[in-house]
Amino acid sequence: MIFQKGESIVKEGDTSFNLFVLMKGSVGIFKSDTQVGVFEEKGGIIGEMSAILGKPRTASLIAMEITTLVPIPSDFDLLIRENPDIAKAVMVNLAKNLERMTNEYLRIATHEQREEATQKLRADGSLII
Repeated sequence: MIFQKGESIVKEGDTSFNLFVLMKGSVGIFKSDTQVGVFEEKGGIIGEMSAILGKPRTASLIAMEITTLVPIPSDFDLLIRENPDIAKAVMVNLAKNLERMTNEYLRIATHEQREEATQKLRADGSLII
């Protein structure tokens, strides 16, 4: 699939569940009308949260330039069986995102909040060290 600059790939709240492999270009990640990130990793996978959880899209994806994506059907059980390399890439991507979000959360928390959050994350096994 080829998207022109500014073209919507998916919209926040959509119930489409494909994930995508980025072949060329870059994808802006938007919450409401605010850009919260950009995805530029060639061969990287984007859109996996909705595919795995079967929940509406948590963000809009917009082509930041001419962008080529390969859609992958959202049957994650089938993906694991038939394409374990792609399934592994999805898991690695999720782990990287979790690590980044944990670090960002701890960075912006006040010292007291940081200590409390660190203890809570350690207690439930979510803290990535």
